[in-house]
Amino acid sequence: MLIPTLIVIDVAVFLASVVAMIFFAHHIAGPAYRLGKTLRVLADGEQPPPVRLRKGDYLTELAEETNRLFQAWEAQRMACQREIEALSVVLEPARACLSDEERLRLQEALTRLKERVH
Repeated sequence: MLIPTLIVIDVAVFLASVVAMIFFAHHIAGPAYRLGKTLRVLADGEQPPPVRLRKGDYLTELAEETNRLFQAWEAQRMACQREIEALSVVLEPARACLSDEERLRLQEALTRLKERVH
């Protein structure tokens, strides 16, 4: 009588463990997938949307810090764009003193800078 009871308890504990493992894996795998997808967007040179997780998901602190990183990155990118535009304005009067080749090189350099911070 004791052996069948122990078997039933073992099976119940095993099934409860499987259910708990699936539950916890779901709340970790989903956020990890979203974070990875967001990083791929950033690696492709685009501004990723904020990482949003479901209520009850794990890795929320990592998602929040990732969003802060993206916000700081975007602020730096915008500051660089403003600096390039300001540089272009400052250099405009000096263009008249440059040869055609030098003006072309300057324009190409400014264009490369603008593309890099896009």
